[in-house]
Amino acid sequence: MAETLAATARRFYEQGWGAGDRRVVDRICVEDMVDQHHGTTGRDALWATVASLRATFPDLAVIVRNQLTQADMVVSELTMSGSDTGGLFSLPASNLLMEIEVIFIDRFHEGRIVEHRGLSDMWGMLRQLHVVPPTWKGDRLSGSVDQYHPAGRGDPTARWDRVYRP
Repeated sequence: MAETLAATARRFYEQGWGAGDRRVVDRICVEDMVDQHHGTTGRDALWATVASLRATFPDLAVIVRNQLTQADMVVSELTMSGSDTGGLFSLPASNLLMEIEVIFIDRFHEGRIVEHRGLSDMWGMLRQLHVVPPTWKGDRLSGSVDQYHPAGRGDPTARWDRVYRP
């Protein structure tokens, strides 16, 4: 059973996410699945997340590096990579390549995913795409904060008025 769950999780990521095959996601996930990682409920909401990711990174590649199975859960260590040709978070496309490490944990019931959660290196992705400044010292930017933040001195309620692009 453990080997079957790991193989199912691998298919979910490599074919569903990597190849963008919605039929795979529909077959593997129950309709009312909970996606703790993205804060949504339902297979359609998960697919919307995958479709958005693939719109930003049309050449998205997902490689499953390692998996651990215990009872009804599978932990998958992935590498995701792709070129930002679609624009992240409604920003203009950077045409830069990103590669991040991801760890997802999926809980299964009767061979299908009922819960998805995990951690992804979003900070690393944002740095690689030059959405955030590349160099930080402790909790402070190196260089002038004014050049990155509209409030100048780190007002957490202020919005970024421009995207860092070297």
